[in-house]
Amino acid sequence: MLSTDRLLALLAIAAFIGLVSFLTRKSLRPTSNAATAAVVAGLVMGRIGYVAMHIPSYSDDPLSALAIWQGGFSAIAGIVGAALVLVAMLRGSTALYRSLASLGIAVMVWAAAAHLLVEDTAIPLPKGLVAYTIDGQPVAIDSFRGKPFVINLWATWCGPCQREMPMLVRAAAARPAVPALFVDQGETPDVVKAFLATKRLDITASAGRS
Repeated sequence: MLSTDRLLALLAIAAFIGLVSFLTRKSLRPTSNAATAAVVAGLVMGRIGYVAMHIPSYSDDPLSALAIWQGGFSAIAGIVGAALVLVAMLRGSTALYRSLASLGIAVMVWAAAAHLLVEDTAIPLPKGLVAYTIDGQPVAIDSFRGKPFVINLWATWCGPCQREMPMLVRAAAARPAVPALFVDQGETPDVVKAFLATKRLDITASAGRS
């Protein structure tokens, strides 16, 4: 199932293509190729822009930048990329202005829908949660209440987790005043220990259930 933000992005793309087709239907210059190229350019530039803003997250595994199915796009970079392609392919044509208007309308509708539909309300952490250290000792999450702390849910089979783990460990070490709990999602301690040894990570990991 698609998340709300991805579904809205797909609907915005469909709206853009539909608007271009409708508003330029009487144009002497075909616009379907330009609209398609603008969508492709928008996706590519959006991904490049996102990766550029998060270079440290991809430094340990550069090829993961190609895993677009994991998400991660810069809306601004994507919109600029799409607009530049429309200008390049439709310059000198009245269809250009209508195509740019279609892009603008689609972006405004997407932004308004995202603001109204994407849930950004903070959800309180449930009480009574218990995690376990890699040695099997219980850790009551409630004991951290009343002060800042971080919970990172991860697993050894998770690609993004493997990429971000070294960065998170460094960040946790640099800020000892803010406890960071690395809670593995249901794997055995042996699996977690092997992963940490392979990656040469020195953390207090919580394995098992919470």
